[in-house]
Amino acid sequence: MLNHLQFAVVALLAVPLLRERVTPVMWLGLAGLLAGALLGTDAGALRWNGGAALVLASTLLFGAGFVVARHLLRELSTSTVMVAKMTAGSALLVAYSAATGRLGAVAHLSGRQWSFVLVSGAILVAFTAATLVAIRYAQVTSVVAIGMAAPAVTLVLQEAAGRAVRPAPADLGALAVTVLAVLVVIAAGVRAEQAAAPPRRLAPTT
Repeated sequence: MLNHLQFAVVALLAVPLLRERVTPVMWLGLAGLLAGALLGTDAGALRWNGGAALVLASTLLFGAGFVVARHLLRELSTSTVMVAKMTAGSALLVAYSAATGRLGAVAHLSGRQWSFVLVSGAILVAFTAATLVAIRYAQVTSVVAIGMAAPAVTLVLQEAAGRAVRPAPADLGALAVTVLAVLVVIAAGVRAEQAAAPPRRLAPTT
């Protein structure tokens, strides 16, 4: 559940730090996202341990990272922010692998394993590029909240690939609430952007 709360972290940081205007309708949509996350969670299976602490830290860093990126995009180009983000992430990953003594395993990867590395890396680059372009022109709160629809998209893709998974009724209800909440957030975000845009001046007529 913790990793599904990035949108809440972003909203709580973006309002005071970026001065984003979150309308009551958008707060309603965010509350719906929280409800969807709770409905899809087995409360009895929740345990606080080292793994949960890492997931919480990841969630906080993910949210804070996109808020920082939105701030930087006010002064820097999308490509500059993207390169800095990917370079810093790669450097930290290499440093962690070296510190834990696992960096040498890279030399023993098979061709198939390298193909997975390249494909997953390309997907990560595409995700980062698309997200940064989106938050350059829209509220970061809205953009990150849209990502909550990912489980529904995954379900559709699995169905299309012939690997259908039959979710429990409670999970389907949670997905329905989440998708509806995402649509509310999108609509509220579009209206907020339109309201914040300067009025267009009509050309003088002769």
